Amino acid sequence: LAVKISDVPGISTSLNFIGIGCFYKGEYPEALKYQKQALDFSELHHLQPQKANAHNSLALAYQYQGNYISALENYLSALKIEEDAKNYQGIVKVLANTAILFKKQGDIDNAIAYSNKALDLTNKLKDARVQRANISNNLGSAYMEKHDYLKALDYLQISLRINTELKNKIFISTCLGNIGYCYFKLNNFKKAEEYSYQGLKLARETGSTDVIINTLVNLVDMKLAKDEVDQALTYTLEGIEMSKKANSRTQILQCYRNLSEIYKRKGDYRKGYDFMAMAFLLNDSLKNSDINKRINDLQNSYELHKKEGELKLMEKDAQIKAVEMKEQRIFTNNLLIIVGALVVCISVMFYGFRMKSRLSQQLKRQNEIIESVNNELRNQALRAQMNPHFIFNALNSIQCLIMEEQTKRSIDYLSKFGSLLRQVMDNSEKSWIPLEDEINLLKLYLDLEGLRFDGAFSYEIKNTGASGLKIPPLIVQPYVENAIRHGLLPKTGERKLDISFSSNDRQLLCEVRDNGIGREAASAQSRRRSFSSKGMNYTAGRIQMLNASGGQSNVSVEDLAEDGKPAGTLIKIAIDL
Repeated sequence: LAVKISDVPGISTSLNFIGIGCFYKGEYPEALKYQKQALDFSELHHLQPQKANAHNSLALAYQYQGNYISALENYLSALKIEEDAKNYQGIVKVLANTAILFKKQGDIDNAIAYSNKALDLTNKLKDARVQRANISNNLGSAYMEKHDYLKALDYLQISLRINTELKNKIFISTCLGNIGYCYFKLNNFKKAEEYSYQGLKLARETGSTDVIINTLVNLVDMKLAKDEVDQALTYTLEGIEMSKKANSRTQILQCYRNLSEIYKRKGDYRKGYDFMAMAFLLNDSLKNSDINKRINDLQNSYELHKKEGELKLMEKDAQIKAVEMKEQRIFTNNLLIIVGALVVCISVMFYGFRMKSRLSQQLKRQNEIIESVNNELRNQALRAQMNPHFIFNALNSIQCLIMEEQTKRSIDYLSKFGSLLRQVMDNSEKSWIPLEDEINLLKLYLDLEGLRFDGAFSYEIKNTGASGLKIPPLIVQPYVENAIRHGLLPKTGERKLDISFSSNDRQLLCEVRDNGIGREAASAQSRRRSFSSKGMNYTAGRIQMLNASGGQSNVSVEDLAEDGKPAGTLIKIAIDL
């Protein structure tokens, strides 16, 4: 629906929530795919709130796959955006999720500190029940890791009470499972199993994969404590199957460890050893990215110390040379005079060099100012490039549609016209834009022209092997407009426009082909109407500017013919990469 009504923030939000749905189902790779799309879309359209949400959701998906470095990077990006916007609800959410990341890494003190900071900030929110419930559950989990099960129970009971009020089944099941594990550690097996089975049943009803796996892992510990090895094996096999499907490497690791213990108790030491070896390998891979990051940090630190050492050696060398010069002055006054003369010469040369350097810097700054002014002028010219006649005619077309009570078409036209102008203004501030943005702008422009002339022509845009490249904005549009206005519209019968993009090793290539009346007939009509294509003239000037430093960008025009009769025009544009 957001796509249909061109609701740009709605598109980003929808992509993010699809990813969140996949996350709760335990489909973490699928969640990553949608949340990356949400992030790319929000960055493209400068949507800061949606960008923060996408970063936060991405971090969660990375976190549950054991990629803690990427998770932390995304949490920090989200936190900066929320703090800049003073969005306390967003800050609380990111701090609480970061606390979970620290807990998974084993940094319990930081996990508690971040949770308490988030809990304090909930006082700035109007209704913070959801946030307080989640943070209380996180604090309960953290104190479980510190083996303070009584304090953990206090927080978990608070979370359970609030989530029950909110009827939040997923988090109720999480609380029940954690409370059950606390009672297990306090040797109250009856309550432990009672709460754990309630949590597992509710988690299965909601389809919350992560909660199901965690509860199964806790039940395995309880069954092993009661020496019910077969039941423990059943729960572990179910847990590892779900963990592998969700690609949750931290939970796979726990299942491997449990299988090792189970097979050891069953007397199958070979299998027990195999699963322990698999656990060791997986544990190493989970830590590998963190180790690489620390090695890079140490390497950077080493390079810094190395440079500092080289500077100290240079300083010491300079001191030695100064002492040698002093001794030489003692040996001979004549040499002193020579050295003095040399010093004067060097000083004069140094002064001259300094003056030259200052002049060079001033010239450089002036050139930068001139270049900045030129860039601004180019931007202004680019903003003015859209043909005023097109804008005037577009508004006239909208007016006609409204007067004819064609409400749906007029709304559609006005929406696309607004999107086109907004993209033109956004792109005019940039020297180069992604080719995909230029293609989207051309599609908008062509759709508008199609609406305006009631589908008088058809068009097709192809991109073969040029994805990811960049192009100066609006450099193709004047040729497309020229092809429609002077080639296709004066023609009777089928009117078709083909635009293609490709590339070779050094250039981006664009072809604009129409099956119109041809240049000769178009020129005769243009002379009768005294028309001059300012857009094409301006674009030719931009091509010359691209070649100012020795480039090979160019535009060529070919007349097409069939059976000796004009059959349209082909324009070839080549832009240096």
